[in-house]
Amino acid sequence: MTVVEVVQEARPEPTPEPVVEKLDTKEKEVPSFRPGQRAPIAGTYAVYREGEEIGVVRELAEGGRFPPPPRKGDVYRLTEAG
Repeated sequence: MTVVEVVQEARPEPTPEPVVEKLDTKEKEVPSFRPGQRAPIAGTYAVYREGEEIGVVRELAEGGRFPPPPRKGDVYRLTEAG
């Protein structure tokens, strides 16, 4: 009787494909606040005119009301929380 030794080659584990996260290229909408509204969180708010910061910065506590901006139509946006 002949003994045959069966050798099984070890197969390499399949390498997982790299995970590629798709980043959302659209800008997230930033909430704007009008005079008289209350600040949702304490922080530094800047005045924006037509989508661009015009440099007027105000510190507001949580629940504080936004004062009138320099020009009608300007809005406030949070620039730094806390």
